[in-house]
Amino acid sequence: MSADHVELPVPRPEITLTRDQVHTLVSQFPDLEIKSLQRMAVGWDNAAWLVNEAWVFRFPQHSGAATLLAREIAVLPRLAGRLRLPIPLPEFVGRPLGDYPWPFFGARLIPGSELAEADLADTDRVGIARQLGAFLRRLHEPALAAEFVTSVRRRPERSDVARSLPRDMGRLEAAAAGLWSIPTRARELIADATRLPPALDLVLVHGDLHVRHLLVDGSANLTGIIDWGDVAIAHPSVDLQIGWSGFSGEARQAFLAAYGGIPDDWALRALVSALFYSATLALYARRDGASRLEREAIAGLERAMDDQA
Repeated sequence: MSADHVELPVPRPEITLTRDQVHTLVSQFPDLEIKSLQRMAVGWDNAAWLVNEAWVFRFPQHSGAATLLAREIAVLPRLAGRLRLPIPLPEFVGRPLGDYPWPFFGARLIPGSELAEADLADTDRVGIARQLGAFLRRLHEPALAAEFVTSVRRRPERSDVARSLPRDMGRLEAAAAGLWSIPTRARELIADATRLPPALDLVLVHGDLHVRHLLVDGSANLTGIIDWGDVAIAHPSVDLQIGWSGFSGEARQAFLAAYGGIPDDWALRALVSALFYSATLALYARRDGASRLEREAIAGLERAMDDQA
């Protein structure tokens, strides 16, 4: 299977909003006078529009994304202010209107750019890694999970490598066909991970923590964590994979030290997950012509195999 022919689970937009439609939807908030409105970004699930250079409104583009965004609306207000970094807080929650059938929300702009776009060398990521490790340590506290166990999905299968292996290995092989060469050691580690027992240590996880969802500033500080639609109760390695895909060497050491250290089986799950995450991002980027993201994702594959931490 080549990188150009692998199947990627990207739903096609069911609705593409125009500027006039966005203006009408946002106008349902009388306390928010619209002085400026510009399209900020279009992702795989949502379109983001910037209002008055201060508010980011996210609009689902398909029904699956609407389900994820509804989960954010329910969960983020309960999390905001309790973590070590800013996260979006839905302050304007919009209702379906006219031909637009789904809820949407507006949150204050969190400054920064995606880590995927920042072009930071691994040696310049130590501070970011330390901040992120401390953030995840708080997010993964058992007491926090206990508060959300009845309101978010329970997904222990997210860390079951054997269960997801056919799909994930297909993407890794596809990435290797045109983007990266899979080391023998990587195949050995994946085989080891398939023999791990079911994960029992379940916590509250972000669920989709990769380099597009980490915001950083020009001084290499982490300014916020965005896109929480996959928040769930799952194994910590679902989030900890960023320690292998996003950092290496001294930065990964700082990440793990701030988190508090992890058992060997957690590290193996995280490392293998980092390989699969990075391969998937690389294939997305190649398909969409996103050259910076492609470089970052391929670097993530290399980082995952760096055992210097």
